[in-house]
Amino acid sequence: MRLLHFYLELCTPYSVLRTVFMGGEMVTREFQDKKMIIWRVRGFFNLALKELAEQGFETASIRDIAYARTMSNPESPINTNGSWTAEAFNYFPSKKILVASKDYNILLKESDKAVESHRAKTDFFLTDEYIEKLETVASEDEWKKPAERRVFVLREKGLFSIPVKEFAKNELTVFLFKDMATQYANFLLREGIDKVSVLLAKPKDKAFAKDLWFSRLSGGSELDGGYYNFDQENNLRGSGTSEPTGPIIIKKDEKQEDDEMLDKKIKLALDRGFKFEYKGKIFFPIDKKEIIELIEEEKNKK
Repeated sequence: MRLLHFYLELCTPYSVLRTVFMGGEMVTREFQDKKMIIWRVRGFFNLALKELAEQGFETASIRDIAYARTMSNPESPINTNGSWTAEAFNYFPSKKILVASKDYNILLKESDKAVESHRAKTDFFLTDEYIEKLETVASEDEWKKPAERRVFVLREKGLFSIPVKEFAKNELTVFLFKDMATQYANFLLREGIDKVSVLLAKPKDKAFAKDLWFSRLSGGSELDGGYYNFDQENNLRGSGTSEPTGPIIIKKDEKQEDDEMLDKKIKLALDRGFKFEYKGKIFFPIDKKEIIELIEEEKNKK
């Protein structure tokens, strides 16, 4: 198997995507402007989270994803793919529900244990210490404006919908989308979406957490706080202001593209002057002669 490290840019009618493989996981740059870059990685939650962190990206909040969506074409990947977010819903036996912002999302801190729990077909249950912390913060923030709260007390139960025209005054959507509530509502209305469903899990005899899943546009932009588990690979987005800092890997084996397609990508990398790494040796700026010799040497081993 050949390991080739480089960036590959793919131009689409709606945006410029940069698709790379970091540690074997495919990462796609879905959005970029002067304020932020949004990357999407597909994998198990804990591995995707670590991959993004190692590359210097923070887990993207639902507010940041909504911002990127409003600034992108409705048919672009940021709008056609759902993902986990930095927020979480916490369920209590008393039927109380506390929605946690990124800094209070225990799943981001205990992602390995959360994945293990879901693989064992059970929920990730909260410790007494974390429960006390959540309740304390929720109580402290109760009289703050929704957009300023760190933990939000959700009054509704079960499945319910929020009219899009009420986003700017509904406390849950203001808590989640913050200053983007009105802008995202206008975007949804232009796309023919007049209400957004909120999906919740059923309470159990122990408190547990579920990460918030932000549905794709064609899925109604649902806010799913109860049904997506970590026992399968899925999408997680990261936000930042720079390019990845770690190694960029593209793997070649019999299950992937043929030699002709791979050679085209190699040529593209060479022509555009991207960083190229082979067997721990980095060529940057690219020395075309040395890289071509390495490629030929690898081919001759077949």
